[in-house]
Amino acid sequence: MMISSIHTSAGLFHYHWPRAFAIVLIVYIFRYGGTKKIPVPAAFTDELMRGILEKQVRFYRHLPTDEQQTFLTRVRYFLEHTKISAEKGAVVTEEDKVLIAASATIPLFHFKL
Repeated sequence: MMISSIHTSAGLFHYHWPRAFAIVLIVYIFRYGGTKKIPVPAAFTDELMRGILEKQVRFYRHLPTDEQQTFLTRVRYFLEHTKISAEKGAVVTEEDKVLIAASATIPLFHFKL
């Protein structure tokens, strides 16, 4: 009787280890996968980004001052955690990067993060 219970528990381990491994892998990816920061060039000062947003983004211009600062913080966060690169010889300027980050920030802005 003792031998069959050992065999059964070993069989359960053999059957369930792929699921357990997948769960541990998913938890690891969500916990540690997105923590890599991308260095933001020193040219990305708050004044530069604020000027681009004031000139180009109507959504930003219509925000109250305190929400403009929150928006700017989220744009900077996006730039620090998302690599923006050109494809097939296209050139992406600093202004383009700020506008891409603003475009990604707008749809989620009123959600509390």
